[in-house]
Amino acid sequence: MLISVDINGLLEIEKAFLQLSQGHQQFDFSELQLLDKKYHVDITACNDVRNIGLKQVGKSKFEWRLTKDMWHHFRELLTSMTISKTHGHHYLDAEEATLMEAAYK
Repeated sequence: MLISVDINGLLEIEKAFLQLSQGHQQFDFSELQLLDKKYHVDITACNDVRNIGLKQVGKSKFEWRLTKDMWHHFRELLTSMTISKTHGHHYLDAEEATLMEAAYK
């Protein structure tokens, strides 16, 4: 899965990851206003007791289940991207199946 955003979208996703790392039970990515919606995929990010990862739960519907600690780790990766102010990418899971890409103008 490729998550493509500009700097404002990156900040928006960083805020969502912060909420999840602070115990918010779930976050629906359709609430993100600045996410590249060219290829609509229905994703709900959820807190879990294990790092399950991204799993398909229906046709074009996915759940991304991670622990609070992992959401915190992902948020730190995004924070490093916003601080550097250069375009780049980070793989957000061990299987390199989820890629966060940020492009700045």
